[in-house]
Amino acid sequence: MRLCLARLSATCLCAAALFGALPASAKPAESQDNSLSTELGRLASTLTTQAERAIEAGGDAAARALHDGQGIFAEAQSDIAKSFEKFSHALNEQKADLGMIAEDAVARLKAWQQETIAAWPDTWGETMSEMHHSAIEALNRLHDWLKKQTASEEPAQISI
Repeated sequence: MRLCLARLSATCLCAAALFGALPASAKPAESQDNSLSTELGRLASTLTTQAERAIEAGGDAAARALHDGQGIFAEAQSDIAKSFEKFSHALNEQKADLGMIAEDAVARLKAWQQETIAAWPDTWGETMSEMHHSAIEALNRLHDWLKKQTASEEPAQISI
C-alpha cells in the first residue's frame, strides 16, 4: 500500500508541475476571441498597406515604361524618316539616270532611223533586184520541170 500511495503522490506532483507550467496569464475564451480578431485585423491592415504600396509601385513602373516607350518610339520614327529620305534620294537619282538613258536611247534610235531612211533607196533597190532575179530563176526552173513532166507522161486526172 505504501507503494500505491507513493505512486499516487508522484502522479499528483507531476500533475501539479504540469499545471504549474501553464502560463499564469491564461485568458478566458472570450478574451482569446478578441485577441484572434485583433490579430486578423492587423494582418488585414498589413496586407492592405502592402497591396497599396505594390499598386503605387506598379503605377510608377508603368509611367516610367510609358515615358521610355515614347522616347523609343520618337527615336524609331526619326530613324524611319531618315531612312525614307535616303531611299527617296536614291530613287530620284535612279530616276534621273533612267531619264538620261532614255534620252540617249531615243537619240540613238532617231540616228539609226535617219541612217536607215538615207540608205533605204540603195538597199531597197538592190534587194528588189535580187528578189526579181531569184523569182525569174524559180519560174524558169518550174517551167522547165513542167515541160519535162508533160513530155514524158500524160497529166494525171485529179478526182475529188
